[in-house]
Amino acid sequence: MKNSIVIGMQWGDEGKGKCVDVLSSKVDAVIRYQGGANAGHTVIIGKKKVILHLLPTGILQNKISIIGNDVVVDIEDLVNEINQIKKHGFSAKNLIISSRSHILFPTHKIIDNAKEQKRKNKLGTTKSGIGPAYIDKYGRKGIRTADMLNKKQFEEKISAFINLFNKYEADYYGVKKVNKVKFVKDMMILRNKLHKYVMDISIVAKDLIDKNKTILFEGAQGVLLDIDFGTYPFVTSSHTIAPYAFCGSGIPVLSDYQVIGILKAYTTRVGKGPFPTRLTDREDQVLRKKGNEFGAKTGRARNCGWLDLFATKYAAFLNGTDKLIMTKIDILADMDTVKVCTGYRLNGKLLRSFPADTDMLDKIKPVYKTMNGWSKKDIDNLKKGIFAKSIKDYIKLTEKFTGAKIMMLSTGPSRKDIVFIEKI
Repeated sequence: MKNSIVIGMQWGDEGKGKCVDVLSSKVDAVIRYQGGANAGHTVIIGKKKVILHLLPTGILQNKISIIGNDVVVDIEDLVNEINQIKKHGFSAKNLIISSRSHILFPTHKIIDNAKEQKRKNKLGTTKSGIGPAYIDKYGRKGIRTADMLNKKQFEEKISAFINLFNKYEADYYGVKKVNKVKFVKDMMILRNKLHKYVMDISIVAKDLIDKNKTILFEGAQGVLLDIDFGTYPFVTSSHTIAPYAFCGSGIPVLSDYQVIGILKAYTTRVGKGPFPTRLTDREDQVLRKKGNEFGAKTGRARNCGWLDLFATKYAAFLNGTDKLIMTKIDILADMDTVKVCTGYRLNGKLLRSFPADTDMLDKIKPVYKTMNGWSKKDIDNLKKGIFAKSIKDYIKLTEKFTGAKIMMLSTGPSRKDIVFIEKI
């Protein structure tokens, strides 16, 4: 398998965790390159259900697993996550945290929650502290994991950090001041559990490249949530697009790699923001229940809609997507017909491109193509390598719009529920 960048092609929740788990069995290292604990990558192995928020999914395949420099690391969540995988029988021995990644503290969550409550127009944030942590990073007042390597230095920095919060930010956001002694003590306990994983990624990167090892870059969220190219302001606080994988990981731009997009057979969106293909409330509830569309991080219900190939075409172009993995095709089984959005119409005119104006997205009318559905029996046959004509047509239309070949289909929640169209 080639070096690969795996991205979500929609608004996140496409099933990246399971797909990366399958793909990582064929690589040497997996790197998370952006975002934070707002991600929820679910992997089901037998009777075990493992949800990863910060740990690269390759950790479940005993691969070198790197948390890259543009990930904001919630050190409390990370310690809990390491304990969780150990209870499931997995090891964190191959975990590496980039010394250039920034730390997300509990105060970032406090600020995130306070800001969301005060907003007249809610963004639908997960309140995980992601935005405030990135603000500190780009405001050049963040604390990096490299600071954990020097115990005294780390203690001094977090002491100064909490002094600033108590003096300025607590009053500004109308929240309680933090007990400084307890805060410093708690952070030092977490530091003592994590500092052994922190190192300079350039050393690891050179070793991987010199030995011609295969790397998989694991993205979080989805293309349409990118801070620049998504449906701003209803986006995440990092770059979710494939080109950023190198910046966010500390790996120099590779000469040979492929981009693999994960695409759900229908579309979902959690939180606020435009959603052109959203179903009616009744249809939405039926598909949500059938597909268990609830956030792995927050438990929030996801809104459901038809597959939006106009938006996916935009995502495929933006990322130079080479191949696709389509997930949850089994959830659409036993529908007489399914709809696919093939274009956007505004004031009677077809749009040529995916609009940057979110107000415009709220006003567009999706253009649908109605296609024959498939049965549960067709899904059972699919697992045996027998493709129903309706499924073939669905695949062909997707490939036509995106210019990318579908290499795998996910037919269920388990690690084993995969149909390979191409070898990996």
